[in-house]
Amino acid sequence: SDLFLPTALTFTILYGSCIHREMRSAMRALFLLLVSLLIFGGACLALGAIAFIALANFPLSRFHY
Repeated sequence: SDLFLPTALTFTILYGSCIHREMRSAMRALFLLLVSLLIFGGACLALGAIAFIALANFPLSRFHY
């Protein structure tokens, strides 16, 4: 369920674009779905890397109450 909304939004944007309009409808939809999943996966990896770097540079022990 968490994967559906961002992938559907990305797919909708890509489907409305001019990317590979010469392809058959079903093949283009499959291709754009794969690209949407790759974009979502890349965004998740990038956010994970940013979180890892942030936690490595700012350890929680630095914060005192």
